[in-house]
Amino acid sequence: MHSMGAISFEHAMAFSRADLVFNPFDLRDVVRAAITGSEPLLIERRHTLAAHICLQELPVLGDAARMGTLVGYLIRTAARHAPGRGLITIRTWLDGSHACVCVADNGQGPAGDLSAAQRVVEMHGGQVEIEPTKTGFAVHVRLPIVSTASIH
Repeated sequence: MHSMGAISFEHAMAFSRADLVFNPFDLRDVVRAAITGSEPLLIERRHTLAAHICLQELPVLGDAARMGTLVGYLIRTAARHAPGRGLITIRTWLDGSHACVCVADNGQGPAGDLSAAQRVVEMHGGQVEIEPTKTGFAVHVRLPIVSTASIH
């Protein structure tokens, strides 16, 4: 059975590639907005949030609103499944020709199926990887970058 958050995310992600609005954007801005939108749940659960946002631009071509929904979902999923007063870590970095974001927690891992998230990322030409860590789980998202001149 899915929680209301999972149903809402899956419903929000029920679209085709033709429905996406592709524009250049800086992934860091999307991540910052997703963090802000997730703050009420993080505060409610008394989690510590460690955000490591790189200084370099992370220019990607895609649907910023859909990517924001996706990153927010990953943060809220981590917050729901980490133990009370848990640690949620969000990192962004540039890895060659890819912009990367990782959401990690010290909980039992992502609950449910992340196939909707994977579908959205793949529509943007990227990949999603889930890996266990020593203390929990991490979800890595890699998206191809575009020229920084595209977002100015």
